[in-house]
Amino acid sequence: MRARVALGAVVLLVALVAPASVAAQERSVDAATAAALARRAVDDDGALADLRAVEAVDGRPVDLAAATADLGGARQARLEALALALDGGGATTGSGATPVPEAARESARRVLDDDKFQPTRLPRPFRRPLELLADLLRPVGRFLARLVRPILDLPGGSFVLAALVAAGAAALVAWLIGRRSRAAVVRSRQASRLVDPDADPDDLDARADAAEAAGELDAAVRLRYEAGLLRLVRLGHLRLRPDTTAAGAARQVGRPVMDRLTTDFEEVVYGGRLATADDVARSRAGWAELLGAGARR
Repeated sequence: MRARVALGAVVLLVALVAPASVAAQERSVDAATAAALARRAVDDDGALADLRAVEAVDGRPVDLAAATADLGGARQARLEALALALDGGGATTGSGATPVPEAARESARRVLDDDKFQPTRLPRPFRRPLELLADLLRPVGRFLARLVRPILDLPGGSFVLAALVAAGAAALVAWLIGRRSRAAVVRSRQASRLVDPDADPDDLDARADAAEAAGELDAAVRLRYEAGLLRLVRLGHLRLRPDTTAAGAARQVGRPVMDRLTTDFEEVVYGGRLATADDVARSRAGWAELLGAGARR
C-alpha cells in the first residue's frame, strides 16, 4: 500500500512539473499583445513567463506554455515564428521577411487550433472539483516550475528531469519496500514462536477460562499449553528459543504427562482436530500434575 501511495505521489510530482502546466494564470490578451510578448521573450525571461501565463488570445483558449516549452537553443527562432503566427504578419521577423497577410492569418489559425495549444478539457461531472484542486496545486506548480525550468531549458533537459524523477521514485520505492520487508520479517519471527516469552501466564490462563466458558475449546487447550510452557521456563525446567517446537519442548521436559499434553496440543492446533471437553479436562489436570503444587491448575 505504501509503495502504491509513493508511486501516486511521484505521478503527481511529474504532473506538476510538466512543461504544459507552467505558471498558468487566467489571462486573455489580443493577438497583437501576445505577439509582442513573444518577441520580447526572445531575450527577456520575464516576458517569457508572461507569455506562458496567457490562456486566451482574442477570446480563443490557447496553451502557450506548451507551445514555448523546451525552447533550448531554438528559443529565438521559435518565438519569432510564434509571434509571426499570432499577429498574422503585422510585423517583420528578425530576418526582415514579411509574409502575405492572408496566408499568415491562415497559418495563425492553424497554429492556434492545434491540440497542443488548447487547454485540457476536464471530464464531467468532475470538472469543478478538479478545477478547485488545480487552483490549490497551482502555487506548488509554480514553485516547482521555477526549480526545474533551468533543467528544462538545457538541451535534452526533459530527459534529464525524467531521469532525476525516475531515480528519486526508485529510491523511494526501494526504501518503502525495505521497511516493509524488515517489518514482515519481524512479524514472521514473532508469529513463528511457540509462545510469546513476554506473555503473562496468569493472563493466558484467564483467557483459557474465558474461551472454555464460551465453548471455544480449541483456544482453551492452546492458551493453557502456552501458559504451562511459560511456567516451566520460570521454574527452570525449560529453555525456549525462537526455533523451539512443541516436540522439542516435550523432549526437554522428558515426562510422559508432557508428552500427552504436547500430543493433544499438536493435534488440535496444527492437525486441525476439534478439541473436546475431555481434551480440556486432560489439559487442566496434566498441567496441574506437571507443575506441582505451585501450579494454579
